[in-house]
Amino acid sequence: MSSIIDELYMYLRKESESAELQEVPRDLLRKVRDEIERLRSSLGVTYVKDQVIERKIESITQLLTALILTRLSKLLSDLKFLSVDTSRLLDEERDIVNYLQEKIRSMLITYVGKVPENLRATITATEQRREYVIVLFTKDYPPLMCSDLHIYGPFSREDVAYIPKADAEKLREKGVVIVLGQVPNMGES
Repeated sequence: MSSIIDELYMYLRKESESAELQEVPRDLLRKVRDEIERLRSSLGVTYVKDQVIERKIESITQLLTALILTRLSKLLSDLKFLSVDTSRLLDEERDIVNYLQEKIRSMLITYVGKVPENLRATITATEQRREYVIVLFTKDYPPLMCSDLHIYGPFSREDVAYIPKADAEKLREKGVVIVLGQVPNMGES
């Protein structure tokens, strides 16, 4: 089994050698976070072992930082045209793209008075690709801003809501909601 350092180095090398965004496992960030937490929990044995562990954590964080910045640089380059292929994005990257697209749209409307026609189709297509699901909350939950930049909640146990699928998945992983089903996109208000 390869180490997380080898894995991060491989993904960073692939990203550095290609102009296009490369595919990485959807759970990569979680996996790296878990490894760092595991390493931190093993600190305190001996001075020498602690030094080795701290260097390993430092290497992991440096590689991950370089990978994230390389990928974001590519995303920002694509975003100047407001069209980004989201198929290879991590959920966190997709949230950033959605947020930036909405901010660009808002800025254009505020300062230009409208979204230029050549960009309108791109933004509309991005909004139509966003999937929504119906969820049942299993516990109380405070208001949250979802990837569509709308604030939902607060929620009580047994509340039902219609939220973006990406956000629902994160809440499901935390044990906050049960996904009841997907419905056709009803658009954004």
